[in-house]
Amino acid sequence: MNLYNPPFVPLNLDCFPQTGTGASACPPGTGRLSQGAPPVTVPPINNQIPGTVGAHAVDYPQAYIMQWNLTLQQQIGANVISAGYVGQLGRHLQYAPNINIPPPSKAGLGVYNPRVFSALMPNLASINYYTATGASAYNAAQFTFERRYAKGLTANVNYTFARNLTNISDGGATGAATVGAILPYDRSYDWGNSDIGIKHRFSFRLNYELPFGKSGSRMKQLAMGGWQANLLAFYQSGIPFTVLDGVAPVPSNVSNLVTVDRPNVVAGVPYAPPHQDYNNWINVNAFTPQPVGTVGNERRAQLYGPHQRSADFSLFKDFPLRERMKLQFRAEVYNITNTENFGQPNITITKWSSTLPGVGTGAPGATPVLGAGGFGQITGSNLALGPRQFQFALKLIF
Repeated sequence: MNLYNPPFVPLNLDCFPQTGTGASACPPGTGRLSQGAPPVTVPPINNQIPGTVGAHAVDYPQAYIMQWNLTLQQQIGANVISAGYVGQLGRHLQYAPNINIPPPSKAGLGVYNPRVFSALMPNLASINYYTATGASAYNAAQFTFERRYAKGLTANVNYTFARNLTNISDGGATGAATVGAILPYDRSYDWGNSDIGIKHRFSFRLNYELPFGKSGSRMKQLAMGGWQANLLAFYQSGIPFTVLDGVAPVPSNVSNLVTVDRPNVVAGVPYAPPHQDYNNWINVNAFTPQPVGTVGNERRAQLYGPHQRSADFSLFKDFPLRERMKLQFRAEVYNITNTENFGQPNITITKWSSTLPGVGTGAPGATPVLGAGGFGQITGSNLALGPRQFQFALKLIF
């Protein structure tokens, strides 16, 4: 059970009715749906509530998405060329800031303004306020070349140039770390590239029925006929990310609950270093600590990780058994070139070149230290795109 507002409290019960003893045993009289929910000890509901609570906005309209597109096509023989625009807007998406976070304090590092609701509930740390004020916007140009089946050949080539913007946490690590946590009452501060947005993507698919073995003796057709080669490949730009300052106390100075924020960016300095490689992916000269009591001016997810690419090849052979039945042999190779695809760089600053007295917080004009805690370096692979793999199979089609 997870109920948003007092007097309800969250309860997670993981137990097994068949277990008589131990930590996994259910409390007596519980564990089955027919027995209902277990009893919950409800703490006194007063202004001494500690810890974290969740609240749900009374005005919470249903989320909706608007989509539109325009496509132009031209057929040239067996080929079709398409150019299109696709747009999408999302409104009333879930945005859940911690509304107990006060504004930045300029009274000195570590000296914070009172929490917003401290006068009413002094022991309460966080109030995660679930609202329907999130938004997203997607715009893309899409180009396609399609060769329809002719002379045993089909092909499809696609290119997409897209921009995906949002102010909600949508699955990426950088969004989850800062969205709604630094300026909970300013949704525009969290507006930027989606953490899962792909700016450029090229994909290619080809299927070709090999022309030989379609005539001659039955043995010749059985040995040389029925072969089909297939190729599937893609290339895409990297995934966006945000550089984070993880050296506490952070200079935004909003609360001891906020241990990660965004630094300032230096105007006119590119995010990528002159000789970018996997050991030096982020230009440290592009970032500097903001003055204490102000939020960093780095926009959300403006940097990009390494591009990703892969090609899969397969070879099929059909063996006719009856008029409406055949056995297909399939030899498939995933990532045939055995290309390494790297993951995101380490994005959290753990050390500055110079610090404020007595703390690790960056001093004005400082730059991040490349490699400290792995910052700016790529140390792992993209686990979603593995090394070359072979697969053999038989498929009965009828």
